[in-house]
Amino acid sequence: MQRLRKRRRSVSDSPLIQEIHRNTGRSPGSKNFAFFRGFLSLVVLTVLAASVTSGRALKIEKKDSGMSKPALSPDGRTLAFEWRSSIWTVPVEGGEAVLIAPSPDRRSSPVWSPDGTLLACIASDPECRVFSVQVLTALSGGPARELGGTNSEIKGTLDWSPSGEEIALSVGLEEKLAVVPAGGGEPKFLGFSGFHPRWSPDGTLLAYQTAQNRDLWIIDPKSGKRERLATPVSVNSGFCWSPDGQEIVYESLDRQSVDLWKVNVRGGRAFPLTDDVALEQGPRWHPSNGHIYFSHRRRIWRVSNDGGPMELVPIFCQTPRKTEPDAPVVFKGADVVDVIGGAIRPRQTILVRKGRIEEIGPKLRIPGGAKVIDVTGQFAVPGLMDMHVHYLPWMGPYFLRYGVTRIQEMGSSLGTDAILSIGDEIKEGRAPGPFLYQCGMILNGSGIAGPPGLGGIQSQDPAIIRKSLEWLLDEGIDVVKIGSENSLATLMEILSLAHSRNSRVYGHISLVPADEAIRLGQDGIEHPRGLGWAILRPEQRPEPVPRSLPGMLRESSAWRDADPQRMQALVRLMVEHRVVWDPTLYIWAVMSSPEGLTKEPDYAGLPDWVKAELEAESRSGFQGTWSDSDYAAFGAGLPWMRQMVAAYFREGGLLTAGSDGGIPGSSLHHELEQLRLAGLPPLDCLRAATVNAAKSLRLEPEVGSLDKGKAADIVFVENNPLQDLGALRDVALTVQRGRIVFLKSRAEKMTPAH
Repeated sequence: MQRLRKRRRSVSDSPLIQEIHRNTGRSPGSKNFAFFRGFLSLVVLTVLAASVTSGRALKIEKKDSGMSKPALSPDGRTLAFEWRSSIWTVPVEGGEAVLIAPSPDRRSSPVWSPDGTLLACIASDPECRVFSVQVLTALSGGPARELGGTNSEIKGTLDWSPSGEEIALSVGLEEKLAVVPAGGGEPKFLGFSGFHPRWSPDGTLLAYQTAQNRDLWIIDPKSGKRERLATPVSVNSGFCWSPDGQEIVYESLDRQSVDLWKVNVRGGRAFPLTDDVALEQGPRWHPSNGHIYFSHRRRIWRVSNDGGPMELVPIFCQTPRKTEPDAPVVFKGADVVDVIGGAIRPRQTILVRKGRIEEIGPKLRIPGGAKVIDVTGQFAVPGLMDMHVHYLPWMGPYFLRYGVTRIQEMGSSLGTDAILSIGDEIKEGRAPGPFLYQCGMILNGSGIAGPPGLGGIQSQDPAIIRKSLEWLLDEGIDVVKIGSENSLATLMEILSLAHSRNSRVYGHISLVPADEAIRLGQDGIEHPRGLGWAILRPEQRPEPVPRSLPGMLRESSAWRDADPQRMQALVRLMVEHRVVWDPTLYIWAVMSSPEGLTKEPDYAGLPDWVKAELEAESRSGFQGTWSDSDYAAFGAGLPWMRQMVAAYFREGGLLTAGSDGGIPGSSLHHELEQLRLAGLPPLDCLRAATVNAAKSLRLEPEVGSLDKGKAADIVFVENNPLQDLGALRDVALTVQRGRIVFLKSRAEKMTPAH
């Protein structure tokens, strides 16, 4: 606790805070705070109300994780939470959970009505493409009714007013604060931007957060008067009032940790309630038993409002897993691309049963009851794998549309809990999308390109980094992702622990020079960043170091002065140590142009809300802030980067293909084109996204080629990709673990539309 005590500071008074105390006559146990870390991108979300007496108990039969966003009922007897994109309730002491109003919709962030009979939540359809605002009158069994006026994205969470008359939310990319009548009607915009609105206990004031500085503000919705509430450190994404309205518990935003803190709103010192490097999220103050409930390490916990040890709330819940279809499926007549042997096997029949390739050959006996699909004249390739993605749920159908059935998720702005749960949902067949192989969070990421959540945990204390990594490994992550801010001490700690647990360490070249990181055992390198630094003569190396934006700009332009001998020596060192390199050249090319993605042929056909999302992603980094000469300088190094890719290929290095942004799915094909421009034959470009990716993931027996016994991830295209690499874009059919997940004739139905 000593580290936390040093961070305590005073909190000032304000007239508006005093007004809260004069008006706090009702316990905040009768109001509710829902929490959602990160953001749901470019959707219009649904507000639902469901009876808390409905649902059915499901007995636990496995270890549960992924629970989040707890909410306490007004009487303090029941806990609502999110699990597997559904809303569940359980007695506050724990036990078997009850699923509320089963639905195929994605639901999150529950919040109680003041009388405790209804639950509101954020919801969307499974593909995150069709959204509305609804109230489900489950008590009377009536049909769902819509609340009008919320035809834009809702940011963060919503909150039900203590009077029960209004629901507060944040609308659109501009995060406009608004209140919507709970009985239906148009929203009233309050004239300010923010998210995570929270009503005061008497419902007269509204607190909220700002995205840029993570400040807390309090506003009087009637007068429009507002004032900033001082806190010792920035607030992450959650806070709540005590039952008497005298104190606030909030999540501190410290890149080393996200702990719970308590502060008296009249002023004074802030005190920590928890001391852990994992994320303590969404605090909810019990109305009577003196505990704070929150999500932590993908489960629900509680802690005394005076601090002390955390206690796990034992909750058990389970949803039925979708099983693979028993009936065999036969794909007849395709020319199969053998990515290992490099040949075309003409007119093959592929027999798929229970998600796997049971047989493949020119003449097979078709079993009775099999579904036969004629793919004569088409070319079958293994499902593609994008090895560098920052995933959001709306992206899923796009990846499948372009034949991408699996991805390596390298840090999502949704946060660790949310993205690990989404990966579980896709694996269980509850959400469409590529299967995710995940890092969970980035260790010591700089966060320079994208939302702060991409930075993950940031600390130069090896003990803190070790504790974070232990949790991630316990959660079953597939790869350890290191950012650009790791010192020699933290890098060595990461490598030691990860390798002792048989885990791969991929990521940026950081504060440790490339050759030293490679010799220490870094398994994979993402991007060209840091490599250019290593192949320059010492007197040519610009300042600042390349982890910063100015440093990246200078490093990129400095590639033109690369020393060929140093480049070849670095390439041979990488090959000697069997380093996997994912160069992500396409996103480098995109960042080299002021037009960015808008010049891509696929961009014009995107829905407007997807364009807005991609534009927001660009604005969150640095595009739009550079001059034309900056863009030109940034792109000047691209030809030399391709030269190093070519050299690495000639020496036998393992290259994979990762997009790192752009139009989901389509950007992977652009990355393959960049490898082609570097001199790789079409077959080896295809290998980068198939068999090489499988080697990188250590999944060669499972995926990467079309062979007997492997998972039935198959993409059918119209023309021969070994003659024309661009043929891979013309996907006729995508099969993922034996299921048809994209069919060209149904493309309009499967592509997200507003």
